[in-house]
Amino acid sequence: MSAADCIAKLGDKKTALEGIQAFETLFAAADAKARISLYSFVPQVMEACGSKEKPVSQAARALASLMYAECPPWSGGYVLRFLKDSLSAKGKPEVKSVACDILAAFAKQYPESMALEIEWCTHSLSILMNDIKKEVCAKAKTAMVNVSQCSGNKDLEKFTGTIIKAQESAKNVTECVEELAGCIFVQNVEAPALAVIAPVLVRGLNERTETTKRRCCVIIDNMCKLIDDPREGTPLMAEIRSLVFKSTESISDPDARELAVKANNSISKIAESGPYVEQDFKTFAANAQVSCDGLSDEQISFCSKAAYQLVKAKKPTRAGEAFKIFGFDAKAVESMVTAMANQDAVEEEEFFDDDAASPDLYKGSFLPRLWYCHSPS
Repeated sequence: MSAADCIAKLGDKKTALEGIQAFETLFAAADAKARISLYSFVPQVMEACGSKEKPVSQAARALASLMYAECPPWSGGYVLRFLKDSLSAKGKPEVKSVACDILAAFAKQYPESMALEIEWCTHSLSILMNDIKKEVCAKAKTAMVNVSQCSGNKDLEKFTGTIIKAQESAKNVTECVEELAGCIFVQNVEAPALAVIAPVLVRGLNERTETTKRRCCVIIDNMCKLIDDPREGTPLMAEIRSLVFKSTESISDPDARELAVKANNSISKIAESGPYVEQDFKTFAANAQVSCDGLSDEQISFCSKAAYQLVKAKKPTRAGEAFKIFGFDAKAVESMVTAMANQDAVEEEEFFDDDAASPDLYKGSFLPRLWYCHSPS
């Protein structure tokens, strides 16, 4: 029985359990390379987790958990996207709970791979943390904690509780923004760290009080100054950029509005470089003499997403590990990913204070690679 035949049985409650069990047998028997093509059926397996037939839902939950526990390294860019619909606020509570459990476990198992997917994951989890079902809220909170700890930024680690608290209730936002304003950044700021903080900044910029909006603009402006590679600024480019621009027009206090303008200018400067670009895997593989013969479309897609993660993580030396299941030569794939990274490389940005002569509206202290993010009262 093919994988498609197994999944087709899920449409009938009389054969659904048989379909899940048959699919699990296929997955267990397949090698790591062959399993890649089976992940495209995850949405249907996840849907079965919400079945009213308890044996079916339990079997589906076990299968989904198994599939993600057996994921190869650097697979997050490919396998996690199949959970997006399951993390939707409109989904069934049982399905959302399983999806949160899977994210929480994946974050613990492969934190480096998860770090590159934080941006979209935190957006979904932030919504589910306020779900009408308490179990979903609890599962989403656990997943959010685990995902947030994958940022790789040690300066943020002690603020995980603050970041979570801000997303649990609107009444916590102002206090949490104030706490974040006291964060000391020693490391340069990269996309995963920005993605972790982004939900809090979005909530803060949507607050009515101009003081909170002002704090957020200060945080954003100074985080921009600590971004060496402007492509890392992607988490600021959507909702945050729009809200900051809105603040430049809506804030009545002149000093606070000027800070919003500075933050907007900083984001705009970063935006000029654009995001990371996922390169054509087949082209670069051919140049590196890596053969793609016999690979399915799903496997090519997996390879492309894994390479893209390595480029964003700036870790081409890990390519041998990422592509081990395909039997590729480690040195060849390292060369391939290095070429991809060089193709997409940009010069590091150097920020200059555009109003050094004006009154210091921000009383924080800046040292090389050190940011004391304290705002004046």
